[in-house]
Amino acid sequence: MNHLVDVLLPTFNNPQQLFSTIHSFRRTVPRGLARLIVLNNGHAKSLPSSFQDPTEGEIIQCGTNLGWEGALKVGWRRSSAPFVMFLNDDVFFPGNDVGWLQRLLAVHTDPVVAASGPSSNVVMGQQNMFWGDQQLKRKDVSLLIGFSVLYKRAVLDQVGGIDASLPGGDDFDISIRLRDAGYKLICLMDTFVFHHGFQTGQRTHGSYWNSQLMQERTNTALIRKHGMKKFYECTSQAYRPYTILANGKTWEGEPDAEGHLCRQYIQGDAVLDLGCGCSKTVPHAVGVDCIPAGERNSTLAESSVADLIGDVQHALPVEDGSQDTIIARHILEHLIDPLAALQHWTRALKIGGRLLLATPDPSYGNSILMNPEHVHAFTLLSLRTLTEACGLKEVATHDRFNGVSFLVVYEKQPVNGHRLGVAWQETHEVVA
Repeated sequence: MNHLVDVLLPTFNNPQQLFSTIHSFRRTVPRGLARLIVLNNGHAKSLPSSFQDPTEGEIIQCGTNLGWEGALKVGWRRSSAPFVMFLNDDVFFPGNDVGWLQRLLAVHTDPVVAASGPSSNVVMGQQNMFWGDQQLKRKDVSLLIGFSVLYKRAVLDQVGGIDASLPGGDDFDISIRLRDAGYKLICLMDTFVFHHGFQTGQRTHGSYWNSQLMQERTNTALIRKHGMKKFYECTSQAYRPYTILANGKTWEGEPDAEGHLCRQYIQGDAVLDLGCGCSKTVPHAVGVDCIPAGERNSTLAESSVADLIGDVQHALPVEDGSQDTIIARHILEHLIDPLAALQHWTRALKIGGRLLLATPDPSYGNSILMNPEHVHAFTLLSLRTLTEACGLKEVATHDRFNGVSFLVVYEKQPVNGHRLGVAWQETHEVVA
């Protein structure tokens, strides 16, 4: 054994996202530095029995669902490298960052550091890419979440390893024990790992996952084990108030503040929800997505609810001038040619029809890193330049309301007495 890191990767009937995780890991980690140990809690037939190249790692069929902690314990007994990473099966390593694992390893030259973790888009606490001072590249934190965390093996052994008796919160438990033993936990804000989040938990536990009941059971178990003082010291950095301010109103803990805002501006019965995925902003909207209804892919936690199948960067599958409202939430930043897409969307609107456009706000952090499928970042000014060119008038703008995105509402304006779609088509002849 000459590799430095054993990567313990539990999975449960999630082969599509698992293979995406493994592929992105292999593309960004130098050969020989780390070895994968895949722990299959699901059906044996969902995965091959082994990797084609045994030097890449091994696949262990657990035979039953041992849960996250149970599978980690199996992998821990199988591993022998001086560093061990706990890794979720729903993460993605950006292809342009081939040094992420080396950076996580580098901070361990300090003997007081026991664990290191990256920033991410879906993670609680100070690892969240939108949390606090983005100028700090290294943070000494009280908690590291286990979706992609690197531990010194000897130190984790020293503090008792993995406790599979807890109903959850193993990362809280380990963080408390490591800090109690005098070790540091380091978050690297200049190292980003994309996390889909909640995939296996929601599929196996449904509405119980991340529910208040689940959180209370986990918190109670942690408090019983460590006491209230240590629990509070660990979690005080992990939670921040979630207050959304918009239109003079305040919502505490609104789970979808952006959707709440959108619903205030929807007009008419003819409503399109572009890139609807597994949920629509309003029930009566017609969902448009490239994933057919009832199907899912590596980016959807649940099945698609699309009513129409289409690629929203091209002409929409509706008549020109037929829509009262078009909703495009976190779609434009995925498209190679956003101007052409906006022109197609505008053509589908009635005169006076509204386009509700939400995109990540780059003032909170590098929004390209939020998702490996993002190809553009927009400011309010750059969006204004694009939309004015399409004959759209900005009628409402909301930013700083959820710590992630901004929402702009546009209305389609008439052009020289023509419907804009017709005018645009007449001046943009298509040559076959």
